[in-house]
Order: sequence, then structure tokens, then C-alpha cells
Amino acid sequence: MKKLKNKYILGVILSVVLAFFWIFLTVFLTKGKEISDFNETESIIFGVFVAVEVMTWSVAFAFAVMLGKKYQPKIQQVSEIDFSKRAKAEKRKECAVSIFVVVLGFLLQLGGIVFAKNFENKFTNSSIITAFVVSIVIPIILLAVNIILQKFKKSELDTQNVKEITEFILSHRESAEETTKQKELLLEKIIIKSQALAIVYGVCGIVFSVSSGMFCKIYGTDFLVPLCWVSVLFILCALSRIRVKQKVYEDEEKFYLTETEYPEIYKVTKKAADTLGCTGKIKILLTDDCNAGISKNDNNYFITLGVVLLNIFTKEELYNVLLHEFSHVSEKNLCNVKLLNYNEWLCYGNTTNLFSAFIKWFFVFLDEKYKKEYFLYSYASSVTNEETADKEMLKNGDKNVAASALIKLKYNELYDWETGTYDEECVFEPEKLQKGLVAKSIENLKSRIISRKEFWNRFIDIEILSRSASHPTLKMRLERLGVKNYEILPFENSGEYQNECEKALEQAETLLYEEKESLYEEGRKSIYLDSLEIIENWEKSGKPIIASEYADVVVALRQLGRNIEANECCKRAIDELSDIASSYAHFMYGCFLLHSFNDEGLNHIYKAIENSNFIEEGLENIGKFCCLTGNKEELEIYREKAVDLIQSANDKYIKMQFIDKKDVLVTENLPDGMLEDILIFIKSIDENKIRKIYLVRKVITDDFFTSAFIIDFEDNVDDEIKNKVMHKIFSYLDKCFDWQFSLFFFEEIGNVDIEKIENSCVFVK
Repeated sequence: MKKLKNKYILGVILSVVLAFFWIFLTVFLTKGKEISDFNETESIIFGVFVAVEVMTWSVAFAFAVMLGKKYQPKIQQVSEIDFSKRAKAEKRKECAVSIFVVVLGFLLQLGGIVFAKNFENKFTNSSIITAFVVSIVIPIILLAVNIILQKFKKSELDTQNVKEITEFILSHRESAEETTKQKELLLEKIIIKSQALAIVYGVCGIVFSVSSGMFCKIYGTDFLVPLCWVSVLFILCALSRIRVKQKVYEDEEKFYLTETEYPEIYKVTKKAADTLGCTGKIKILLTDDCNAGISKNDNNYFITLGVVLLNIFTKEELYNVLLHEFSHVSEKNLCNVKLLNYNEWLCYGNTTNLFSAFIKWFFVFLDEKYKKEYFLYSYASSVTNEETADKEMLKNGDKNVAASALIKLKYNELYDWETGTYDEECVFEPEKLQKGLVAKSIENLKSRIISRKEFWNRFIDIEILSRSASHPTLKMRLERLGVKNYEILPFENSGEYQNECEKALEQAETLLYEEKESLYEEGRKSIYLDSLEIIENWEKSGKPIIASEYADVVVALRQLGRNIEANECCKRAIDELSDIASSYAHFMYGCFLLHSFNDEGLNHIYKAIENSNFIEEGLENIGKFCCLTGNKEELEIYREKAVDLIQSANDKYIKMQFIDKKDVLVTENLPDGMLEDILIFIKSIDENKIRKIYLVRKVITDDFFTSAFIIDFEDNVDDEIKNKVMHKIFSYLDKCFDWQFSLFFFEEIGNVDIEKIENSCVFVK
């Protein structure tokens, strides 16, 4: 779908370019005469121009309509629309910039007209036309070069298979220091080239505005307005590269800790900043997790502190962790900060305006190259950057306190890993949203740490650094600090600092309550009441294990917090159902075992990922488990299998997820009786909402295909009903047949005329 969208955008761009090309060609062929001075040949040329121009703009309009019709964003409900001051300010800024550039374009054109009138003897028509043509040809050539390079100049990652890509990426960490320096230079050059390109577009826009005004003064003002829009596009291209500094708006202040209310926390933060020579304004953002982070924008430092972290860390532990964070943005790491900020701006911060859909194409090659190279740079430098930051804790803090903080963070990670392996209370069970949920989760974490820390400590010595790790293992970090024991400081603080941590917790509770209260009733229905209804009906019917239904029972039990029962249900499914039907049970039971640190789960996960639906998440769980438990032998087996499975996913399974007009689609003939059974099931659960059902075979390789069902619902069917029906169909197809199926909404394949395939329609209401 993304490729099709790009084609529509490219079609609009090329149509607009051609429309202006016809203008220049006509002016050239008619020698720039006024219409009243045309001879017979020139009149014919002008008539052809008008016809071709109308056709070209019609094509451009058609492409734009198709783009909007097929890819318009889902209409938001009023409650989903962002009315924040930041959003409003961004819209005002975008509007102001657009108006400014349009006005500037017209003023420059007016200046060109006045200039041509007052100095008409100073410039020849040919020199004006030359400036006019050159100022539009250069951006068009640069646009074409960007698109062509992006399409045809493949990077090393694009042309390699999974094994080669893995080895290529790993090679960057093997020589991390050298790679980091090389990538820094390359990324700096890309930024400079992008800025230079923006300047060229800006200069061309200004020159084009002035020369088009002079052009229209000489040859007529019929095309003054459309020519202005061309200059507006070029100038906006230049302005789109300007990055605006980060700002905190009034309605976002509630997420920040103010220095007047939290002087002790700010005192600790500023002490760490001063120690590392970080002078500037500090803003502390409160989050609901157990993390600390930092970003720098100009001379502003934005610190994120999780409320869980604040309430399990001592004041001294917080200071040591902040030393680590400020190290990332200190003077010696300014290059890293610059490169990171530019990458984040490319990904999330580009200014939008009326030409934004087109403007990205003027920089597409350099921007995409930067993102790919930055990924390799950040991968190569991540572990060494973390080790460097840890040294600051050793140099300027207390190694035992720093170690305690790092161990607590590791405990939190292991706590998250074990979540779901024991029964819990469902937070949606009460009729009204309860206050104190964050405080309760913190107490649960503390309690779990006390009871499990001796067990967890055994994994610290044996953990293996994963290939995708952004941080060294805890063992590596403790060795760098020179700490051998695994002692942590008490959770309790005292005095004013303790009061501030509790106040921050209250603030987080209030924010969470405000955010969740309006959504609680809906969440309670979908997560608690609906799940409870499923389980009650299942229990009334004798707790049967039915292939197409047991997965919903497992999910419902887990949402109710009854994880042990969910686990038992999976074991029954494995014992009572076929291998195909029990793949989900193998996956869930395997995850339960792995997250309980039981390596018997490995075989169940490997069994589950024979079903392609579980490849990605299954491999992720196996890899994480092997690294946490130091299982080197199994990790090597996993890595070898992972390469083959991911390669298959890229070559085959990912192509099952879409239907495109380029696909090889043929008539499907399922084994005797299979289609009849499927249609009988669908009709039993479709609530009389399905209008048509299509079935085709998508041939992916010579020996691999999928049977694709396309479901066409009646008009105005509620999305909730559609999703419910599609979920039941998916579960039935996935668990009841040893066959490769795909399932689509009819509107997902709008660019494919499915009815042209013989016998594709297998059901009509």
C-alpha cells in the first residue's frame, strides 16, 4: 500500500511539472508573443497547448483524488483530536509560515514586474528567460536526482539477505570506536549537504519569483498566479529545514516538576549537572515508569524521571544515575547530541504545511540515507557510550551507591519479565477507577524484589550481552565500577527529599486518574466484563477445549489476572488438540515457562513458530530468555534458526499480509469439502452482515502460496462488529486446517479488481 501511495504522489508531482513544461514550450514556440499577435501556426500551437494543459491538470487532479480517497486518514472522533496548546501552536505556526511565503512570493513577483518596467533596457528577453528557466530547472533536476537515487541506489542493507545483514550490522560493533568516528563524519557531511540543498532551493525560489514577475511583465500576466505557487514550493523547501527549539506549553506544565515545589530533587539534578559542566536551564518531566533519561535542545536540558524510580531510589542513587545521564549530553558528547537531535527531527519533527507531501521528495535521498547511517552509528556506539557514562559515576559518585541503583533497575527488568506468571488482581474489577494504582504497583515491585532478589542474583553473573543491546550487561557495568557484591540500599528516604518523592507520586496518581477516568467504563467492559462473560459461559458449558475458541478463553483468563488457570487451559489444549490447533497453546505455555525461568518452554515456542503468526514474538522471547539465563549453547541454536526463519518471513510470510495488483492471483480450488465447511462456519457467526466472500490463491514462490479470503461487509456495519466477525474467522482458519490462509477486508484490496479472477466470488448474500 505504501508503494502505491508513493506512485500517486509521484504522479501528482510529474503532472504538475509537465503542466509548467508545456507553458515554457509554448512560450518558446510562439516566441513570447501576445495572443493577439499570433499567426495561424502559432494559434494552432496555442490551441494544442490549452488542450494538453487541461488534460495534464486533469491527470494531476485525478492522482490527487485517488491519493486522498484511498489513503485519507481515518476520521477522528472529537475526543481523539488533539486540542493541546502545542497542537494549536503548531497549526498556527504552519499557517503563518504558509501565508508569509505566499505573500513573499507575490511581493517578489511584484518586485520583478516593477524591476522590469524601470530597467527594461538593461536586460534582454533572453537573459530573463534564462534566469526564469534555470531557476526552475535546477530544483526539478535535484528533485529527479533525489527520487532516482532513492529508488535505484540501494544501500548494503537493501541488497543483502538476513544472514548478510546480521553479519554486516554486527561488524559495526566489533570495531565500534573506529566505526563511530567514521559514521560521525559521514552524518555531519549529510547534514551539510542537506542544508546546502535547502539554500539552493531557497535561492532558486527567490530568483524564480523575481524572474517570473519580469517574464509576466514582458509576455503577459496570465500565468502570474500559478508561477507564484512554484516559487512558494521552492521557498518552503528551504524553510522546511529550519528546526525550531523545543518549548514547553502551559497545558504540558502539569507533567513537569517545578523547582519551587521540588527543590530537593532539583538540587540533586543541578549538582549532577554542575559536576559534568552542563550549564543551562533544567526541566524535569515526570513519567509513570522506572526510567531516567535526558535530552538537550540548545542550552535546555530536559530530564525524564519515572515516579517508580524516584520511590525506590535513595537520594544518593538518583545523584549517581543523573551523573550517568548528564554524561550523555556533556561537552565531549555534543556531536552525539547533535546527530541524535537531527535524527529525531527527521523522524518526528518536520514542519508540515500545504506542500509538505511534496517537499519531502526534494530531500528524500539524503534524509533516508541519514536515518540508515544513524541506525548503524547508534548501534556501534551505544554500548561504549553507556560504558563511558558509567565511568562518570565511578569518577564523581560512589561506586557502591551507583551499583545499588543499577541493580535496582535490573530487578525492575526481571520483575517485568516475570509479570504474568502468577495470579494478579484485575485493575478493572472495581466499578469505578481506583486511586493509588501507581503506589500499589510500586509496593508490589518492592515486595517482589525482597522475595526474589536472591533468585534473580544468580542470573547477574551469567547474563549474555544480546546483539541488539543498547546497554552493557549488569555484570559488565559492575566490573567497571569495581563492585563484586549485589547489595542494594534500603528503599526508604528521609526528610524533605522523601516528602518530595511522595508528592511526585501523588502528582502521578492524579495525572493517571485524569487520563484514565473518562476511558475506564469502556476499558472495564472490553477487558473485564467481556472477559468475565466469556469465562462464565465457558465454565457453564463444562470448560470444553474447542480449537477455534480456546484462545479467546486463555486471553480472557489472563485479562482477569487468572494466569495459572490460563496456563492450565493451554496444557489441556496441547494434550487434547492437533498440532495445528494447539500452536497458540504451545506459544502461550512456552512463554509462561520461559518467563518463569524454565527452559522447558523452548521446545513449546519452537513448536509454536511452525505457525508463521508466532515467528517474531516467539524468537524475541527465546533470544531474551537465552541472554538472561546465560544459555550460550541454546543461544547459538536460536541464532542459527532465527536467521532462516526471519529470511522465510521476509521472502514469504510478509507477502501473505497484503494483496497488490502486481501479485500472481489465480482461481483457488481447496480440497474437497474444505470450502463448504468454511462457508458454513462463517455464516454461523457473520450476524448477517457479510455481503460477499471472495477466495483467490496468491502465488508467492514456485512452492509457496496462500489462500486468501476477502470479506465484503454490508455498508454501515459497525467496526466493532466487523472486527469481532473477522477475529472469529481468523481463529477458525488458523486453528482448524493444515492449510495456509490469509484474511482481508474487501476495502484493503481496493486497487485489485478481484472479480476479474474466475470463480473468485464464493458467496453472495
